Amino acid sequence: MLRRLGANGSLVAAAFAVLDAGGDDADVGPVAASRAVPLVVFLLIGGAFADRLPRHR
Repeated sequence: MLRRLGANGSLVAAAFAVLDAGGDDADVGPVAASRAVPLVVFLLIGGAFADRLPRHR
């Protein structure tokens, strides 16, 4: 549970870092997407790879 809290807290911290660096609210979206897109891509690749492995090792 604490890990999930830390991951969500870092997303909020990144948003505030963008705003503090002089960005506006339109700049927060690409920062959030840059965290989500690799997660989705690697989940898809990992799922396809895991489907190719035998179920019992």
